[in-house]
Amino acid sequence: MIPARHIAATLAAAACAVGLLAFLPAPYGGKVVAPLPDQPVTLDPALATRQSELQIISLLYDPLYRVDAAGTPRPNLVLPDPEISNEGLTWTLKLRPGLKLSNGAPLRLAHVVASLQRVTRGPNAHLLAPVRGIGAPGTGELVITLRAPTPHLPLLLSAPTTGVAVGQGKALLGTGPFRLTRASGGIIKLSPNLGHHAGRPYLDQLTLQTFARASNEAAAFQAGAIHVSMHGASLFGGAQRQVTASAASPACATLFLGVGKEPAYLADPQVRLALSTAVDRSRLARLAGGGKQAVARGPVCPSLMGKRRARKTPLPFDRDSAKRLLRRAMARLGSLGQATAAGARPRLELLVDASRPEDRALAELIVADLDQLGLSARITVRVAAEYQARLQSGSYELVLGRLTPQVPLAAAILASALALGGDLDGARRCLAGKPCGRRQESIFLKKLPLVPLLHTATQVFHDARLDGLRGDGLGLINYADMHWVRR
Repeated sequence: MIPARHIAATLAAAACAVGLLAFLPAPYGGKVVAPLPDQPVTLDPALATRQSELQIISLLYDPLYRVDAAGTPRPNLVLPDPEISNEGLTWTLKLRPGLKLSNGAPLRLAHVVASLQRVTRGPNAHLLAPVRGIGAPGTGELVITLRAPTPHLPLLLSAPTTGVAVGQGKALLGTGPFRLTRASGGIIKLSPNLGHHAGRPYLDQLTLQTFARASNEAAAFQAGAIHVSMHGASLFGGAQRQVTASAASPACATLFLGVGKEPAYLADPQVRLALSTAVDRSRLARLAGGGKQAVARGPVCPSLMGKRRARKTPLPFDRDSAKRLLRRAMARLGSLGQATAAGARPRLELLVDASRPEDRALAELIVADLDQLGLSARITVRVAAEYQARLQSGSYELVLGRLTPQVPLAAAILASALALGGDLDGARRCLAGKPCGRRQESIFLKKLPLVPLLHTATQVFHDARLDGLRGDGLGLINYADMHWVRR
């Protein structure tokens, strides 16, 4: 028989070992397979707008600043304490010494200048609207000149799309925690950047892939073929092969109904207000699935509205009011009157992204609401590349889209919504001087360049043996800190 004191000593030693284990650093190694919310069209940060694209480029390319968990921008590729001129129009920043691209080559100041200049010519140019010039005048420092004092410049320079990308032949290289090893057939494979300035990520490989159906993704998670899921096992009964946990971001991405400018009557604010009033957002929220859903009362998610939150007013669902608005527009607009002559119904196309299969079901709800209004809409599903080209060029009548914010700044989200709605000048003005606020948001809700429907969260379920996985305040997943727990 073992003496009781030996048993006690053994238990004490085991407890001590467990305590020591809790303080051991996270282990390196292992592979993870995770889904993407949609099909990426580009991996060029200067051109990225889709949620999957922003997710991937945040892992491949480092911006000059990064936002911490509290929403504060912290120096990333630059040293703290930039030199700011007395009038606030010139910022001088110094790069961290020893920065390297993922192939081991040094990151040069000219790379940073060229990368940021490309952003000013792309679809996210409004985010750098305060910037008049970007250069490196032979001093070994980055000099940014501004149109007006911009204290929030570090926040704008934390956007994923401002991540520094350097062309090497046909490839783009970054300094991010991962490097790209494969991109084909809806599968993105990433390997750790062993020379990352903040230390290499824990995983040896991260695979991100798209799924044609939500059920395919849920089945793969159920079977253990993937380790992270946006649906969990919610589509199936039965026991899960692994113990699961979940992580979620605040509801900040925006599901919207984009309204084109052709036929001509669609450009009329009263018609757009009728469309907005006709959609039952609460029903959309109940059936949207995924993470937390909130009815959108404007283009900016509530978590970033600050003190304005108490004064927000909802966009009402009122079918009778929507019909009255449309009748008034018919009497006033010749093109709409002609479309409804002799009891005819205006016929519209609703464009949907094929790589977001859940959006088809939401589009059917919207079509049913428009039918009650007296409009006939047909759903057109297009592959991601064609969908994105039509969205960015404004070549649609109606489009169901999603806006993923890049920085935790209400004015930046409003500017992005204006840009998506085709008001590029308004988007630039929103950030070029003092950040736009309540007045510009009120104008937005009167003109409705796009119709906000829901604010949505990113929620992921994952194998409980994975730790360090979390969603940031804007809906992206922090895969760089994810690791398998020690056994």
